[in-house]
Amino acid sequence: MSNRYAVRYKAPDGRTWHFTGQWLAGIKSGGIDDLIGDGDDVTHALVGAAGQTLDSIQPKPMTGTLTLHVRGNDNRTADDVWADLRRDFHRHTTGKLTIATPTGDLTAAVRLSGPIPPPTDDPTETELVRDVKIPLIADRCGWWKPTQTGTVTVTIKNAGDLTIRPRVRWNGNGGIITMFSGAKFTLPSVTSERILYLDRERAGTVETSAGMADYATRDKLLGVLPEGVPAGKTRTMTVPAGATVEWEEGVFDPWQ
Repeated sequence: MSNRYAVRYKAPDGRTWHFTGQWLAGIKSGGIDDLIGDGDDVTHALVGAAGQTLDSIQPKPMTGTLTLHVRGNDNRTADDVWADLRRDFHRHTTGKLTIATPTGDLTAAVRLSGPIPPPTDDPTETELVRDVKIPLIADRCGWWKPTQTGTVTVTIKNAGDLTIRPRVRWNGNGGIITMFSGAKFTLPSVTSERILYLDRERAGTVETSAGMADYATRDKLLGVLPEGVPAGKTRTMTVPAGATVEWEEGVFDPWQ
């Protein structure tokens, strides 16, 4: 692992593992296998025209494996650390794997794609557990940059590989939103902060800042449809005072 990159993992319960630098579980040299996004070309061809035209790329789930060495410290044996590490990866709940690159952090939400195999040696008899392999899948393909925000007139330029799906955080009187397509709808008045999602899976869903569903506010929203900014495109939307647009840009390759 080049010293240009630092890798860490935040478990669902909040514990953070640093896999580079001063580590208890450290990435073996060459120990990141795959974990690069990809997708299938969506194309069309016109009768009589040469070749085809690329319409979009349909992302696929991102898979790969981490290979780690595990060691103990003054308080825990390698056996203890290895057991803690296994408990912090789950099949049904995602953690956050982050690569700190020279141009900024990139994060993927990952979960186990299968069981973690036993180590190749007995941790009770050595100070180092070698070659612990952790198979991972990121259902939401790609690596995502830190959140960006904008207010009033918001222009989003997508220089990444994946469609940007924004969300709107607001409080107070609400007001009219004009989407990228020109479609309009009205945010209702609220007495505490709410978040409106605009992705395909959750378009029109409203949550509190604590992540609780707010069905009463959702039922007041009319005309909300999923919209996004495709890779390589720029789009503009407007939101009322008291509202903020939030989004992340995603890339396939974290090693750029």
